[in-house]
Amino acid sequence: MMYSFLGTCEINNIEPFEWLSTALKRIPDHSIQRLEELLPWNLK
Repeated sequence: MMYSFLGTCEINNIEPFEWLSTALKRIPDHSIQRLEELLPWNLK
């Protein structure tokens, strides 16, 4: 799964470490119904 996320970051010209650290910081306060907002292509 992580390989897919990192590949998706590369395709979308997103720094993988930046995306991962941002997503992990936002998860605790994020609604489970809106988790798609944390996917690499939505977190620009």
